[in-house]
Amino acid sequence: MTEGSENEAERPPQVTEQPLPVSQSGGHSRGLYLLVSLALLGVLIQTGLIYHLYCRLQVETSSFHSSARRFHEAVPGWKPGVESRRAAFLQRSGPAGTNGILCWSHRSFPGFLQGLLYQNCSLVFQQDGIYFLFSKLTLVERGRFFKHTVKLRMEKHNWKPVEIMQSSRILRCSGADGDHDLTSSFLGGVFRLSAGESVFVEVNNGSLVHQQSGENFLGAFMI
Repeated sequence: MTEGSENEAERPPQVTEQPLPVSQSGGHSRGLYLLVSLALLGVLIQTGLIYHLYCRLQVETSSFHSSARRFHEAVPGWKPGVESRRAAFLQRSGPAGTNGILCWSHRSFPGFLQGLLYQNCSLVFQQDGIYFLFSKLTLVERGRFFKHTVKLRMEKHNWKPVEIMQSSRILRCSGADGDHDLTSSFLGGVFRLSAGESVFVEVNNGSLVHQQSGENFLGAFMI
């Protein structure tokens, strides 16, 4: 045997390294960890949003109470709560008198009186305060002049009526078929009133006011 053959015989056989297989369980673990991390991140974000919303609601609530206190200070006599609110809603009752003053009723729905009096076709106020007054009339178009007024009786003017709101117009004539169209007049405003003062509605021609009570009303409420 030659020397070269001997060296080849003594040389150990070469071993080819094979890559180790990747564990499938390890891949599943990493995926599960990623999902849990995303879920926790979502919970943290949601918690932050809820906390932000809570803080915002607290600020708005505090601002509301602060505004209510300022309003209370600016309007003497104002008290929160439904029971303390003085209000009335009256519907027309019967034709106008010879003096043009309209009379009203609070006994049929939805009329009511709360903290005010109704006397001699007038609303009488029992407490000083700021009130919103309103009156609405439905009119029959007959080609005539019409004036709708709200008047106030107050001690400052020796209880003589003072006009505080008015609307006047010339109504259109009826159509060729003889039917009369309807229109409306609305008055509304805010006034500081004192106990004992009263308001009433006066028109220059009661025959032009539509007869249905639900279409004509007088009201007031404290603000």
